[in-house]
Amino acid sequence: MTVTPDTPLTQFPGVGEVRAKKLSHLGLNTAGDLLTYYPRDYEDRRQVYAIRQAPEGVRVCVRAMVAQHPRLSRVRKGLDLVQVPVVDQGGTLHLTFFNQSYVERALLPGEDYVFYGQVERQGNRLSMTNPVFERADRQDVTGRIVPVYPLTAGISGHLLAGLVRQALPCARGLADTLPQSIRQAHHLAAAEFALTAIHFPPDDRALELAKRHPEYLRLAGSDTHEDGDECRAGVLLPERVRDSFAYRRMIEGRCFRLWSPVFPELAAADEALRRAEPAE
Repeated sequence: MTVTPDTPLTQFPGVGEVRAKKLSHLGLNTAGDLLTYYPRDYEDRRQVYAIRQAPEGVRVCVRAMVAQHPRLSRVRKGLDLVQVPVVDQGGTLHLTFFNQSYVERALLPGEDYVFYGQVERQGNRLSMTNPVFERADRQDVTGRIVPVYPLTAGISGHLLAGLVRQALPCARGLADTLPQSIRQAHHLAAAEFALTAIHFPPDDRALELAKRHPEYLRLAGSDTHEDGDECRAGVLLPERVRDSFAYRRMIEGRCFRLWSPVFPELAAADEALRRAEPAE
């Protein structure tokens, strides 16, 4: 299937009417919508630990082998439990999955997997509950920086990231709104690179370059996730907006000015871009 920015999400594999309606609640109806549906945060899953070296109390990736066939228990109606030990040369990690009965068939004894979750200690016993996992030789959601998107009921982060990946090819033919002269003057990345790296950054440098692109800052607003991030960038609007839909219409209509005391060169690039645009 050839994907363009106007391709409806209903043409994507696995997106039927029910799922399309849930995606529409997020403002996602086309491939182009996915391209500008930026992550709200990122999880750094690049470091993969051995069991005994894994930090406790934080979410980390651990590589280990499934030691035996997972055990499925029906605790009560509506509550299934799958338990399985995984091992490496240095130790054992006890995994527990709640209401994920498919894990009993998905984890194969003797196979190596990477598990992403929080390691907890109870005495000498190390455990992890409901980890994300994948085969060690087929890493897709571990061993990398992973985007975290705003979600809604019935739409998982894994599903959304997969849809974004399918939409990314249409970014290749996307015209760059920033003239090359402005990009060079302000050391800004091309739109194709920025769109790809903002969703799936290969490293910290690529993510920083993507975040410095004015098109990202125009839609990113002043959302913050860590102390010290407040008031780094925002948009100045001509009037108060009542909801996110009105905000989006105002942004798409370019009824705003970019504001960034931390990145004044980006605000200058945005103004230069406006001056270069033909008057309507």
